[in-house]
Amino acid sequence: IQQDPLIRYIANEFKRHQATQEINCKAQNEASYLASTYLSYLTSCQKHQSLIDTYGAKGERTTKQAARLVGLDVPDTPSQ
Repeated sequence: IQQDPLIRYIANEFKRHQATQEINCKAQNEASYLASTYLSYLTSCQKHQSLIDTYGAKGERTTKQAARLVGLDVPDTPSQ
């Protein structure tokens, strides 16, 4: 995970904005806000990928498969 360029960028940005006097640097809370924003973004990306894996386009589904996907069962049709 440390090889991921986005993770390295976030870590470097956070280290670069250590709390010092606010005269020559960004406000103290800005680095924390950015870290929180990045965390939200990464979490959302992970959830999005999970949804794609679960419900993503896998071609045509039968009615029974679609029903099972959302937790329902299709009743068996009696044969005549």
